[in-house]
Amino acid sequence: MSMGTVQQWQVVGLSALAAGFTLWSLWQTVPQVFARLRSFLTTQAQRESAELFWFFDIERMFRAYVALMVIAGGIMWLLTGVALAGLAFLLLAVVAPRMAWKAMRRRRQRRFDEQLPDALLIVAGALRVGLGLPAALQQMVQEASEPLSQEFGLLLREHRLGVAFDQCLLGLNRRMPTQSTILMVSAMRVSIQSGGTLAETLETAAHTLRQRLQMDGKVRALTSQGRMQAWVVGGLPMLLLLIMARLEPSTVAVFWSGPLGWAALTLIGFLELMGALVIRRIVSIDV
Repeated sequence: MSMGTVQQWQVVGLSALAAGFTLWSLWQTVPQVFARLRSFLTTQAQRESAELFWFFDIERMFRAYVALMVIAGGIMWLLTGVALAGLAFLLLAVVAPRMAWKAMRRRRQRRFDEQLPDALLIVAGALRVGLGLPAALQQMVQEASEPLSQEFGLLLREHRLGVAFDQCLLGLNRRMPTQSTILMVSAMRVSIQSGGTLAETLETAAHTLRQRLQMDGKVRALTSQGRMQAWVVGGLPMLLLLIMARLEPSTVAVFWSGPLGWAALTLIGFLELMGALVIRRIVSIDV
């Protein structure tokens, strides 16, 4: 056997040994990584769902989450015939639940801010007729709707368990970190600690919050067109690309047939994302 043949067999043997070691390492590591990822996602989902007062089977939710990723990637692969496109949509499905949770959390906070002025007036009226603050808050919880009734109901339960009322207010502020909640909590804490007239303080805070909500509504109405433009600017090119991929596949195939096409798609996606973010930053006005 020649020296060249021996060297070739040595290279083949070393390659086979390296491949076997790699497969064994993956066999040992992948289940652990998946178990840690599953534990992290389920723990995070349980905490975030509790913030929205949603209580459901986390394990079933995780299985639906994995199925969503696989289905989204598979559908895009079948539509385009490109494996990388399916992988891109699979990664998009990974972050989609997180984006949906943030949107629902913002909507819940906006609803809470809208209910807060009327709730403060109810508490102020109950205080003026002689009720104590816990009893006034309990009356308000019974008359209010979600999410305000849930948040103040949790505040009262914490207070009944022995938590100081000041700490209960800070807990409410952590769960609802909005400007309206900060103003309300600050006014209540200052009035309680200084011994001022709490009913008058709550009425003043309610009128201030109502004026702020009116101004915020005007700003949102004036900037609604800009927000819609951000969605159109970000989504229309991708939609047109998908339509062209079905109508003229040979023409659009140049984008995913080589490194130059993928570089162009990456640049287009980056510029579209930056354009949408810039538009949203322009129309995001804090009142």
